[in-house]
Amino acid sequence: MTQLVNGLFPLATDEELDRVLNKLDANSLDGWSYYLEVAGFTVHRRPLGETGLYSYQCRGFLEGVTPELMEAMQRDLMFFKEWDKYCLEIRRLGGHENAVHCYWSVKFPWPLSNRDYTFIRYYKKREDGTMCIVSRAAPHPECPPNAGFVRVDTYNMEMTFRRAPGDDPRLEILFLYEDDIKGSIPKLLINWAAKIAVPQYIKDLQASLRRFAERQQQAPQRN
Repeated sequence: MTQLVNGLFPLATDEELDRVLNKLDANSLDGWSYYLEVAGFTVHRRPLGETGLYSYQCRGFLEGVTPELMEAMQRDLMFFKEWDKYCLEIRRLGGHENAVHCYWSVKFPWPLSNRDYTFIRYYKKREDGTMCIVSRAAPHPECPPNAGFVRVDTYNMEMTFRRAPGDDPRLEILFLYEDDIKGSIPKLLINWAAKIAVPQYIKDLQASLRRFAERQQQAPQRN
């Protein structure tokens, strides 16, 4: 289990990425409580430290999706802005192919202030094709907090996926999401909203993969 350190998640080490890669096989639910079922996914949750909030873990299958398609979409930051209707801006700040430092701003409904994040997105793949993508909040010297935004510094997203057995394209996927959006929003309200936001995220992910696949098919072929 990844622990909060002074309210923050530590940066991911190579050993930490290996631990995330092994989660699909471990299938451990120690400390997790059943939450809901949606669109072929089972969702569990557990308390997020002492914040009064929850971490959410979702496990399921995506039909018609290959690992290559998921990886390509997750690496395409510009497409992320298209499928996430709440994304105001997302851009690369630095890093390299398998550890990209990013800035991300998110629109919140009035009268709440918009939120923004700086984070590192890590990618690692095993020889058997299993892949993990881990995003952790991380400050960047050239991107201090912006006026008009609440900077979120407790943020962790882990996604692990691989090709499911069988002849047809099918993806087995496990992802975890946890953050503290701060501000004066009552924790009970945030936890209530998650019951809508988590299922919507899964549905949006499925729809975005279909659109991304269509875009790839329509792209001109290069010789």
